[in-house]
Amino acid sequence: MRIRNIFFISFIAISLSACSWSNFPFLYKPDIQQGNVLPEDRVAQVKVGMNKDEVNYLLGNPILVNVIDSRDTQYIYTFKPGKGDMTTQKLILTFNNDKLVQIARSE
Repeated sequence: MRIRNIFFISFIAISLSACSWSNFPFLYKPDIQQGNVLPEDRVAQVKVGMNKDEVNYLLGNPILVNVIDSRDTQYIYTFKPGKGDMTTQKLILTFNNDKLVQIARSE
């Protein structure tokens, strides 16, 4: 009876600690990409004065569109390598009367 209890408690302890095993160096972790890929040559073609259709043709449909105030459009791209830190790129475009008036970028 005592051996069974020790085995049961050990099994529960190992099961609960299984989530922390993901930091072992030999485990495979895939690269994760999300959002709009923002190639430099395409972003460089975006100019103030373009309309939304022209911008969407160059960069694709945006990930985030503010439904309350549709002037702001956000293109967001994140990349998390399996063994590294996540990087984020944001391109925030502001439109007024369907014309691009401001381009803001952050990394």
